[in-house]
Amino acid sequence: MAPPPNKRRKVEPVAELTFDPSARAEYLTGFHKRKVHRAKHAQEVAKKKEKEDRVIQRKEVSFRQFTLHNLKIRLYVRRQ
Repeated sequence: MAPPPNKRRKVEPVAELTFDPSARAEYLTGFHKRKVHRAKHAQEVAKKKEKEDRVIQRKEVSFRQFTLHNLKIRLYVRRQ
């Protein structure tokens, strides 16, 4: 059921639409650019995280070796 004629909304026509081909091209190629940028950023973040993990792992190994060395020294000192 349609609203009564006097209750309808008044719509003003648009004067003119302008079409800009360069803006359209930028809009359409922007999707690809943003997708490539996201992928590149994700790779950089993954690379940085991997490097930090290697540093942490190296510190843990060094700490284990250090404590093992100290333990050996303590045992050696106790034997004498």
